[in-house]
Amino acid sequence: MNHQNNNAEYADAANGTTESDKILSGQSSSSASTVPYSTDPATQEASDSQKDSIPTGPPAWGSLYPIDPSFYPMELYDDMITFGRGERCNYTFDVPSIKRSGHYQQYSKEHFTITRTPGSSGGHTVMLVDTSMNGVFVNGEKVPPKMPRQLCSKDEISLAFERNKVLFYYDKTEEDDPDLPQSFNEKYIMHRVIGSGAYGDVRCAISKFGTEKHAVKIINKQKTIFGTKDQERVYDDILKEAKLMLTFQHPCIIPVHDVLDSPKYLYIVLELAPGGDLYTRVLQKQWLGDSVSSIMFYQMVSAVSYLHDKNVTHRDLKPENILMMSDEEECLLKITDFGVSSLVDETSFMRTQAGTPSYLAPELVQLMKGSGKGYTKQVDCWSLGVILYVCLVGYPPFARNRPDTPQDLLQQILSANYNFKHPRWSKISDDAKDLVGSMLELDPKKRFTPHECLRHRWLNSDALMQKYKKLTRQSAVSSPACSMSIIKKIEERHIENNNGVELNLQREEISCSSTDSNHTSLERVLKRRLSSDFSDGGHAVKKFIPGD
Repeated sequence: MNHQNNNAEYADAANGTTESDKILSGQSSSSASTVPYSTDPATQEASDSQKDSIPTGPPAWGSLYPIDPSFYPMELYDDMITFGRGERCNYTFDVPSIKRSGHYQQYSKEHFTITRTPGSSGGHTVMLVDTSMNGVFVNGEKVPPKMPRQLCSKDEISLAFERNKVLFYYDKTEEDDPDLPQSFNEKYIMHRVIGSGAYGDVRCAISKFGTEKHAVKIINKQKTIFGTKDQERVYDDILKEAKLMLTFQHPCIIPVHDVLDSPKYLYIVLELAPGGDLYTRVLQKQWLGDSVSSIMFYQMVSAVSYLHDKNVTHRDLKPENILMMSDEEECLLKITDFGVSSLVDETSFMRTQAGTPSYLAPELVQLMKGSGKGYTKQVDCWSLGVILYVCLVGYPPFARNRPDTPQDLLQQILSANYNFKHPRWSKISDDAKDLVGSMLELDPKKRFTPHECLRHRWLNSDALMQKYKKLTRQSAVSSPACSMSIIKKIEERHIENNNGVELNLQREEISCSSTDSNHTSLERVLKRRLSSDFSDGGHAVKKFIPGD
């Protein structure tokens, strides 16, 4: 069966609707080579026009998913598919979204081909051939012109430039990963590792029913409270925290799309942040300065204000947990890891803080030393103050081996020993310095709250508000109805413990985590876990300190 691609529908862009929009909404009139994706395949019934466009022959042997959102997905049926600007190509670049992408002029009339031929062992071999003037890259490696290059499942295809990743290839004839839960394999394709933490890796995943890319936080249960003997508390916490994360609706908080369980790991499916984290951004730029820091910080405070209004304390605010949604200098950012800290055993949690305690509030340091009396939501505001300081000048207010003080890191925090002496501070406004001082206040009762920060004169301007509205206007906030649907499934499904024994979660209403819920247990841990490493910790902080 020959599935030719009719591209007449791509010409209709007068209303701003691209072909990829039509494909995802089921309105495409394209041939069988490009099959509409349903966002809810289990419940959404195809229309008559969709049924007519779906091939009745052999199933697709592969799929292409867009890495660049200006491209569109395609199901692969034919043994040869052509790609390029030409209208006769099976996958044409001659569509409004790709034309607007900025690299369109570097694409050839026929840029590359993908062919599938029978293999000697009975299977098939998929080959890519570069037929362009400006080149094709697979996983960052340039494909020799006119020379076939084998294409493997989960390969990434770039056009003209190595960093211009546009398509992701998936071999549908391969078996699903047996190490992943079936429920995960049914909906997602697990891809490469994009980060790691104390409790497991963060990997990129692609939805099988759309064009969305996700970050999947994989939590090793053995390193968390899942390894405790109190199974009843463990499963209560699973349900409570899953519900907590799924109910947040704020443009500057990373939304949780799914929570999936297996005997050894918990998989939390999040929105993917393509711009990296704030830690990396500051390292790259050295310092962000007054103007850029103001719009970045406004977004952070707005998100934390939202959390505090819900009586939720983040407890682990640091640049690594602030994610950038693009590479633009002034971009949308989102806070992450706001719920995971409560799923993590507090002994392990505080052990991870030993390396980089620079963002801990004095109240938490006092608890470590056994002299504290608890903490409030204001610990987040202290952490925000440290983050603002770092954004403004590129180095932290508190660090080990500071040449201007004999105090160690924890002593600096307990005495709020910081200054504005570095030459970079001469380029920072007095208003910004005033806000830093209002947040790095030892007394939590006198320390600025998020609401007070938002009203501070440094952040209270019409120009800043316009920037904020522009950045957050396009931010996807998950539907409350969708979140509640997932919560219902979490409540009703069976969750396995470490031995693979299924325990049925009882249906009950569990409220969101309150600020006070973790105080007692955390205080016990802090009092007994003051390691000598804390006195000279902060190895990662050194990277922020500017060179000569």
